[in-house]
Amino acid sequence: ERGKDTFNSAGRVWAVDPGDLELRPFPTNVAHVKKKAELAVADGSVPANDVSLLVCDANGSPELVTNILLEAKPALRRGAFLVTTFKNFCRGYVEWRRQMTAARARFRREGFEEMAFFHSFANCAQEFTYVARFKQ
Repeated sequence: ERGKDTFNSAGRVWAVDPGDLELRPFPTNVAHVKKKAELAVADGSVPANDVSLLVCDANGSPELVTNILLEAKPALRRGAFLVTTFKNFCRGYVEWRRQMTAARARFRREGFEEMAFFHSFANCAQEFTYVARFKQ
């Protein structure tokens, strides 16, 4: 047996989501911040320079998701990784592709180095995964 709380060795997890989390048992290293991400960072619920991995699978356009993630930038440590999906919540394929291109350029301007941009086996047909590292 590996112990009652295997999750403790994984470090602190900030689960930022305005909805309820259904984890049984609820890991002791998880802090559920029941707010939108941009509010949780702005009001200090998630401390500045404390996040080394930011993962987002929000249902929204690439432009919207980029705006939300950049609001969380103050929480990121230097060298932190960002993983998100760009989903087609746009008015058509051409607009979705335009927004993905613009989002990738914006992340570069905001201090992120792109590590990967790909269609994953786990993605649906109109989703791409974006992985970047915060350089600042």
